[in-house]
Amino acid sequence: VPAVPTAPTDPAPLGSRARLRVLLAEDNPVNQKLTVRLLESHGHSVVVVENGREALAMLAQQSFDVVLMDVQMPEMDGFAATARIRQQEQGTGQHLPIIALTAHALKGDQERCLAAGMDDYISKPFQPEDFYEVLARAVPPDGRPGQLAEAPGCPLYSGANDNPAAARAGSLE
Repeated sequence: VPAVPTAPTDPAPLGSRARLRVLLAEDNPVNQKLTVRLLESHGHSVVVVENGREALAMLAQQSFDVVLMDVQMPEMDGFAATARIRQQEQGTGQHLPIIALTAHALKGDQERCLAAGMDDYISKPFQPEDFYEVLARAVPPDGRPGQLAEAPGCPLYSGANDNPAAARAGSLE
């Protein structure tokens, strides 16, 4: 396994992709339910936490292939949690893909997420095909973005409120 994985130039079809262990950091119950449904329908396993502090605590206990990080959450937002994750990765040769999930769709929001250390961005509400495309970009076809997925249980990490209307979230189905 190379120390620094390379992103695929032509993502594999979703059916041929490895099953992922996904950490979903999202405080909105409707968004949690819909996102879990999308992930589980493709065979991925999902652990849900409600804020950045819980995300860091879960990362200290388990390994994941990718994190879906809401930007606005109580206690610790997605930006602060991402900064802590990236700090703790320094010098390890590991990189956990983090995808921003946000209701922010204004010009500059995507750039802010990427500058904060997130690997990709999708604004809510999103269509399933857009969601799967972003997920495919973040994780190579073998499902192993880096050494983190190779070492289950390795504690690398120590450990605003989005509330879109249910009608908007309905487009996630």
